[in-house]
Amino acid sequence: NSLFGVEWICFRTGNFRTEPDNDDHDETLDTIFTEIQKYPHSRMKKDTKDKFINRILAATDNTSGKWMLFPKEQEVEQVWKKIVDLCNSGQLGDTVKVSNKPQNDRFLICVYVPNFRDVEEVTRVLKVLLVNNLYIDCGFKPDAMTIYVDHLRET
Repeated sequence: NSLFGVEWICFRTGNFRTEPDNDDHDETLDTIFTEIQKYPHSRMKKDTKDKFINRILAATDNTSGKWMLFPKEQEVEQVWKKIVDLCNSGQLGDTVKVSNKPQNDRFLICVYVPNFRDVEEVTRVLKVLLVNNLYIDCGFKPDAMTIYVDHLRET
């Protein structure tokens, strides 16, 4: 269950970056999502998915991505404290968040990077996680992929 109806707890340092405020796009997310509806997701080819994700990137200017950690319920508090301490000390990016609802006895902790194409920064954050024994069923995902997947869930 979520605590007081809240699904995420977020921690940001004072230096967090906001998304660019650029409405000068060739197409909108609504246009892209309307076109996605024409394809049965289960039969959509990888290159078609990649094209949609690149179009979402272009339409939103959202280049952020996240390392996703999946600690077990009994370890989430300890892991979250470590993540917040590392973020607060400047060793991670400027934003981290933790889910407040476990799924299959696991919580989700996201450690954000401002630009998923910045391989040095993405790798640097991964190294911090590894050195601090925080590589817990870890994976990386650009936020454009999250937008795409969330849209599929809604349809």
